[in-house]
Amino acid sequence: MSTPARNIVRLLCVCGLMLAAAAALNFVVDPLQLLRPARFYPAMYSADSRMQDAGLIRSQDFVRRTDPQAPVPGGEQASLDANHLLVARRGREPGLMLKREGRDFPMVEWARELLDAMQGLCELLDHGEVARPYASALEQQRAKVDDVERTPSARLLTDMRQSGESFFQLALRMSNLHKDYFLGLYPPNERRLADFAAAARESHEAQARIEAADKTDFDTYLARYLAD
Repeated sequence: MSTPARNIVRLLCVCGLMLAAAAALNFVVDPLQLLRPARFYPAMYSADSRMQDAGLIRSQDFVRRTDPQAPVPGGEQASLDANHLLVARRGREPGLMLKREGRDFPMVEWARELLDAMQGLCELLDHGEVARPYASALEQQRAKVDDVERTPSARLLTDMRQSGESFFQLALRMSNLHKDYFLGLYPPNERRLADFAAAARESHEAQARIEAADKTDFDTYLARYLAD
């Protein structure tokens, strides 16, 4: 075998080993929890995320070729986009109707159809899992269809009424709760925090130097920029 051929074979072998190592790491650690529940770190995979898995799988080409309900009819994308907007704005409204193949169709009935269509996929994804997390996530979504007070938007409004907070105040409080939760998962890395603090100081110092050396007023800068 010639030297170039041997080099190509070596390159392919190295690439294959790297891919195998990456696949093995993902299988063991499974950062997205697609293959098994997390065991090496606190679970951060929500029921909504599991439902997105089932929905994404169902939308793939190999599923759409075998499921007659899955393909999007030609020219119907604009109608689907309008449906999405309508659900986002008025999804909790009783008796809400959407457009389906040019006809009015109850949103609740359509939602139940979609969830029923994901039942088999969730059972496959739950294979070997006693807790059946995907089936459980599916039932949670069905409960939201049956009782709109379980939806995130309704729960948000209820929380605001009970606390008397504005949306901004509620969002800030929830952000702080999430921040405290994730900061509490692991002890602080003092060395990394010191590196970040040093980088921030260097950035501010560099900004000060640039601003001190800049003698051009904004109007002149803008005129030059627009001229280019």
